[in-house]
Amino acid sequence: MQKVIKAFDPNKKHIRAGDVFIYKTSTGCEYYGLVVKHKFDLGGFKNCLLLYFFDTTTEDAKIDDLSVKQHTLLFPPTLGGSECWRDGYFSTVGKLEFNDENIYPVHYFKFPQGIRDENLKSIEEPDPNIPIGYAAYPVGLTLLDDIEDCLN
Repeated sequence: MQKVIKAFDPNKKHIRAGDVFIYKTSTGCEYYGLVVKHKFDLGGFKNCLLLYFFDTTTEDAKIDDLSVKQHTLLFPPTLGGSECWRDGYFSTVGKLEFNDENIYPVHYFKFPQGIRDENLKSIEEPDPNIPIGYAAYPVGLTLLDDIEDCLN
């Protein structure tokens, strides 16, 4: 059973869109993540990060090769905060310039009223190639639980 471990020095630097980060598991694997947006607002959730967690290790790909067209995500894009960086679970390792290949052109979220895009516009028929995230903010370090659930 893989667990996400504290493997890095705590970091209080500002996290920005395009930051590529890694997290390490108890098996020694380091997986990639990507900050797609910072200071992102979604409904009642303010100043969040919009994050991708790739099912791709640092042995499988280089930073510049990360792409939603080539690599799968562990789960749909999700909201998050800087707690995992501050506590030493995540470490920023590089920067990615966005293009049509490496991020989704739009992000969808499931609300009680239905599916909406990142601008809260109601979507009747979302693109089936774009995963639908949840309009929820993982409290504290529960994001680590989500990662571990998908890895195991």
